[in-house]
Amino acid sequence: MTQEGDLPMSDKTDALMVISHATFDYDPQDETTRALDDVSLTIREGDFVCMLGPSGCGKSTLLSVMAGLREPTRGSITFRGQDAEGIDYRRAVIFQQPVLYPWMSTYDNIAFGPRVRGVDHDETRRRVEKYVDLVGLAEFADRPPYELSGGMRQRAALARELVNDPNMILLDEPFGALDALTRVNMQGLLRDIWMRDNRTVFLITHDVDEALMLGTRVFVMSSRPGRIIREETCDFTQSVEAGDKDVMYSEGYLRLRRGILEAVSSE
Repeated sequence: MTQEGDLPMSDKTDALMVISHATFDYDPQDETTRALDDVSLTIREGDFVCMLGPSGCGKSTLLSVMAGLREPTRGSITFRGQDAEGIDYRRAVIFQQPVLYPWMSTYDNIAFGPRVRGVDHDETRRRVEKYVDLVGLAEFADRPPYELSGGMRQRAALARELVNDPNMILLDEPFGALDALTRVNMQGLLRDIWMRDNRTVFLITHDVDEALMLGTRVFVMSSRPGRIIREETCDFTQSVEAGDKDVMYSEGYLRLRRGILEAVSSE
């Protein structure tokens, strides 16, 4: 467990992204608008990182900085050893509400990225058909997004990012608006994609169980201004994949869950 303060940096030999002493002020002239305060974090290739914290603590701000949507006021962020400046298709972003073009079919929404980047037509079709099938939308590919259910739209949004073959997937509470059954199914789909393709995932969630059942590393942020105050490493997601559906009732799981909830509630 990592206590509040300077965090030991992970071995950087396999680091995909390194966030070093990142601070973000919405108004650089007024520190009362500080959202992030001296955040340091190393994300390795193949990590499944889950970030928890009280509402308004800066989790979404951190994700937007990681995605290149905002620049830190101070500190630095590198991606594959280079400054992570601006938006990059290798860092896919998925929000709670799927952002799909209503005038396009589901197929065309998913194909949008490769087409804009000039990917060969046949290669684009191959990729789109692969991911449309993977997320279970093959029979709805010609439908516009407004004819899809909420869960189906979120699956389309996921496919639209995966088709670009990103190194990292950044998700901001993508399942928060879904019903319980659809949410569990989407969690399973995300786990399967992560394990099969060895992609790196960064997930923001308010759900401790979601974090523990998916993540290999779970972080807790303090209340605003956000700082990382706790880190846990866990392997419950591998247990679920191996068929142990009752792992969430194990002593180790419940002990870790209780500790994380206490850390969040203390903020």
